[in-house]
Amino acid sequence: MERVTIRDREFTIEENESRGRTARVSISGSRIRMWFPRFISQREAERLYSDFREWALRRLSAIDFSELEAKPRHIGFRDCQELSVMGNRLVIRIEESGTNAKAKARIRGEELLLKLPAGLPPEAKAAATHNLVRKILTRIHLPTLEARMGSINSSYYDFACKGLALRDQSTRWGSCSRRSGRISLNFRLLFAPQSIMDYVIAHELSHLKEPNHSKRFWKLVASAVPDYKERRRWLNSYGKSLGTPIEQMEERGQAAQAQSLPASG
Repeated sequence: MERVTIRDREFTIEENESRGRTARVSISGSRIRMWFPRFISQREAERLYSDFREWALRRLSAIDFSELEAKPRHIGFRDCQELSVMGNRLVIRIEESGTNAKAKARIRGEELLLKLPAGLPPEAKAAATHNLVRKILTRIHLPTLEARMGSINSSYYDFACKGLALRDQSTRWGSCSRRSGRISLNFRLLFAPQSIMDYVIAHELSHLKEPNHSKRFWKLVASAVPDYKERRRWLNSYGKSLGTPIEQMEERGQAAQAQSLPASG
């Protein structure tokens, strides 16, 4: 297990066996974690280790270390909070009635109505509101995102992509299974500008062809999103704030400047 020091902070490099066919690397806290498929050769594993290590050291030399902390487990949705969801404003209304009431969610016009049992402890209430919002927004917006992914794929790649899922991921914005041809996106991207969602979709579609973050991979991403570096920086800087009230996002100057990809057709 190798240890490296960047700007007076020590990081541990961990090697893990991947369950799938894709090699990948991530940085979280003070760990640089690498996953390698079991079937690759020792020579290929050493090459990937070197590439991943170089990428991690470059990234750690350039970022604010606060970006390495995991996203909060639950978004703290609150009553009367205004959200931007897929570019549309939505106001959350929370009603608490009866300790045995069943948690429910529904959309009424521009309002997202959440019904909760009364008297929930703060953490349980945060979890309940988070899960209700995630489930109803996923059900409503997944078909639109599937069509969007299909449009980007047909316009720039034409890869064999067989499905899309929105998941409650705590450390990744997206993932790709080359074996099944399915892509997963973090549901928090529903609160991001369309340009950022497009970038993550193009990123994961590119993994269907190139499993690693090689020069070939980034060339594929750039073919659809030439300014992907700016969009990636935005996500690194402001991703943890997705799901916070609109006024807070605007006060922090977190509007994405990148343009969305044109639709096919």
